Amino acid sequence: MAVKKVNFFGRLTSMVLDYATINLFLIPFALPFFIIFGIGGENNTMGELRIITFPSMIFITGVALFFCKDSLQGRSFGKRLLKLQVVDNYNRISAGPLRCMVRNLFIIIWPLELLITLFSRERRLGDIVAGTRVVRFDENQEPPEIDKRQLIQAFFIAYAVCFAMLLVIEMIIPTHKIGDMV
Repeated sequence: MAVKKVNFFGRLTSMVLDYATINLFLIPFALPFFIIFGIGGENNTMGELRIITFPSMIFITGVALFFCKDSLQGRSFGKRLLKLQVVDNYNRISAGPLRCMVRNLFIIIWPLELLITLFSRERRLGDIVAGTRVVRFDENQEPPEIDKRQLIQAFFIAYAVCFAMLLVIEMIIPTHKIGDMV
């Protein structure tokens, strides 16, 4: 099967569209988190300021969904608009949800991702580790059936990674009384 390569600017445009879309999508998830943590002061009666709270759990749900953004047949919103697809680098079929989630976890270290993308114009670090690449979507190809079990596994792994990051932040940042912060 001949694969139509995607140029650097097509990949970059897809990344920008995905980031813009997911940021709009994350606003409802992030709002409770930022309201609680952004509006501190003497009148706030929450007591101790903690990182792991119900609003932060809602926020990391949104982040976990972002990590799974390509999991439906290898196509996020931006990739669908630009007619692109994440595929397995070796057999060129649509990448499964677990590969897509692993690929997107590397967004955490986006400066390194961007640097590698500038030098490796065909694949970013997440692609290299997950064994994927972005190609032009072949409309003649039969779309693969969505593996719901893998989709659920990918989400829960992404959620666990986000939760672990919150735990690390919670251990690093000392607990403060909200009144002490002003």
